[in-house]
Amino acid sequence: HWRYKEGGASGDFEDKITWLRQILDWQKETHNGAEFVETLKVDLFSDEVYVFTPKGDVKTLPAGSTPIDFAYAVHTDIGHRCMGARVNGRMVPLGTQLVTGDIVEVVTNKAQTGPSRDWLNLATTSKAKSKIRQW
Repeated sequence: HWRYKEGGASGDFEDKITWLRQILDWQKETHNGAEFVETLKVDLFSDEVYVFTPKGDVKTLPAGSTPIDFAYAVHTDIGHRCMGARVNGRMVPLGTQLVTGDIVEVVTNKAQTGPSRDWLNLATTSKAKSKIRQW
């Protein structure tokens, strides 16, 4: 009755129903609640990553983001003074792709003269690229 009043079934509506049924099937197949939630998070947010500062603050970045993108997401000055990064306690190359759950610490140097033009090849976000170009 309600579908009739709304003008019939649209393809978008049917896609949403199919998607919801798939989620319910996954839930039935998964015996571990944490595993189900993890699977659902990956499916829902595959175009974004959620990474943490050492203090526990969450930064949402596009999938494929690097520590350089993270540094500029924290603050422009942090990005400009970045000289390295620790991800989950380990030093990593600045081109490393971040994944959801990573704890990212930007290593800075006050004497750093600014970003390297090479970073344009490593950065993925428009904010980071714009700030690097402006320098």
